[in-house]
Parts: sequence; structure tokens; C-alpha cells
Amino acid sequence: MQARFFAGLRRDGVTVKEMAKQYGFPASEIAKNLRNHDTYLAACSLELPASIMAIVRNPREFEFSTLERIVTSPPARKALGIGFDQEGTLQGHVAPEEFKKTFGRVVTDLAEKKKNTRSLNSQAQIKEYLDEIIGKDKAPKAKGSFTTEDLKLDPRPSSGADPSPKKKAQGKRNARVPSALLASNVKCLVKNNRIRVVYDELRSLFC
Repeated sequence: MQARFFAGLRRDGVTVKEMAKQYGFPASEIAKNLRNHDTYLAACSLELPASIMAIVRNPREFEFSTLERIVTSPPARKALGIGFDQEGTLQGHVAPEEFKKTFGRVVTDLAEKKKNTRSLNSQAQIKEYLDEIIGKDKAPKAKGSFTTEDLKLDPRPSSGADPSPKKKAQGKRNARVPSALLASNVKCLVKNNRIRVVYDELRSLFC
């Protein structure tokens, strides 16, 4: 929830420094949340078999902590052709398709539980794993640039089941449906910044 909230603020032009000052979170923690947010969006943008994507889009099944460990490793970032700026925004330095090819293999191996935090516990193990994927002597990837905004995204978690057609609501025609989880007259008088983050997030979520 925090990552989505901070990503929304970033989208509105609020900097990590400004978020830290406003909500009382360490700037490093906010930036980490934003990096994880972009990494997960990138994973959800991949065009992989439906069975794989069903796992990726289900946070309870997909071991994101392993993917986080990989993209935190400098050798892995170099191999994938990505980096992150001070605002936690993912920035690609290779052609998007080149990135998706290597990143897709990584995400697939994690979804199929071929790799985990035990087998990728150190930077040396991560580098060895990526060398196996792309080859030690492979020619440099085609240069390019991209962010998560340039990728085809579908970040919403899913169980993999096809959504059922929505039935028209029965009952009174004039019945009003709440547009948000919290009514507009609900106020937060608590001064704790972390509670206010949750309050602001709930105010922004639509039913």
C-alpha cells in the first residue's frame, strides 16, 4: 500500500525529499518502496505464459524478495541494462525487448521456483546465474532507453482466473454508490504521520 501511495505522489510531481518531509518516513525507505514498485510493474508487463503471469501477479505466490535482491545487485543491473534514479524510477539503458528477454527468464525461474533467496544469496551467485542466462562472452545489447511508462503494464494482482462478466445491479435505480472507501465527511485528526499515509491512501481508493 505504501509503495502505491508514494508512486501516486511521484506521478503528481512530488519528490522523495518532499515526501519524507511531509510524512516523516526516511527518504531511503521511500526510494526503496518506489524501486520495488517499478520493479514489480516491469515484471507484470512481461508477455509470458498465462500460468507464469498468474503467479507473478499474485503477491502471495510470487517471491518478490528474491527479485528485489537481484535488481539490488550492481552486476545484475548491468546485465539487465537498468538502473534507478534518486526518485526510485526504473531507467533502462538497453532496447526494451532486450531487457524483457533477460528479465523474463529471471521472472520465469522465480515463478517456477527454480531460483530462490537460498540459491541467490550473494552477489557472486547472482552474477553466476545471470552469466548462465546471457552468456559470459555475449555481444553487448542494443542500446536504448525506457521506463516503466514505456512498457505494456498490467500491475494489478490476479489469481489467473478470467474475470466474470459483471451483472447489472438490481434494486433501486436511484440508489447512490459510494465513490470512495471513506466518505468525504470523515476526517483524520490523528497527528501520527504513518497513520495519515494510510488515511490518505484510503481516501484515494475507489470501490
